[in-house]
Amino acid sequence: MTCFMRHLKSLFEDLGIEQNPENKRKMQEELRKIVGVESKRCWDIWKGVKPWLSDEKKKTVLNEKLKDAFK
Repeated sequence: MTCFMRHLKSLFEDLGIEQNPENKRKMQEELRKIVGVESKRCWDIWKGVKPWLSDEKKKTVLNEKLKDAFK
């Protein structure tokens, strides 16, 4: 399992994306690509995602890209 997914549960629920064991790795990989983190280490990805969640413009972009990735 990924280390930070519990913190994003409401985000994925709001987007209508089911968080289950089968797609958690894909969620992590999509987040890594969207925020531009090179490392595949969970904590590095979480460090990259947090600023996107606190900036409304970036959060909107993040939401749109996640919706597209999980159509």
